[in-house]
Amino acid sequence: MHPTRDTLPLKFLLGCGRAGDAWRYAAEDSSMERLETLKYAYNDQRSELDFRRRRENEIFTWSATILVVLIGSFLSSQVQKALFTTNSPLIVRVLATILIVGLTLFSVLWQQKTCRLRARNEQVLAHIAEEMGCFLPGSDGKSIYPEQWRLWGSRYLSLPEQLISASRICATTLLAITALVALWLIHPAA
Repeated sequence: MHPTRDTLPLKFLLGCGRAGDAWRYAAEDSSMERLETLKYAYNDQRSELDFRRRRENEIFTWSATILVVLIGSFLSSQVQKALFTTNSPLIVRVLATILIVGLTLFSVLWQQKTCRLRARNEQVLAHIAEEMGCFLPGSDGKSIYPEQWRLWGSRYLSLPEQLISASRICATTLLAITALVALWLIHPAA
């Protein structure tokens, strides 16, 4: 943006500045515009990150609720007797297995996608914080953000890594395995 009569600071227009000051003021305005843009982008990405976190939690919550209800129903003696007294308990178990596996795959893949998008938002936030100077040392020699926050979002775990680490994806998978154990291995007392 080139300085014009409309964009020059009031100090310069009142004659308090030198002729070369117009460009310095324009550069200051440009850096202030950049800072305002970064603030806006940071807030926008932060809102998106909060949305992704809420969505990831909601996906886990609904799938975990359904799986816990299934586990509870498979463990109840009435459902077990109903499974074994039908004409074809094997077909009922196979259909229930398909339901559990399908629900789990859908939930895990959706959680994984949301997690991947969240990691990208975190990377953008770290880049914006770096652009704003949040990692530069201040007058006390310390930066606003700790140095390890530069890696925010870059340590994204792949699906196999999430399956073996403490994560919602791992918990969803363990609930599905528990539901399948309850369905196939626990038999009613005679």
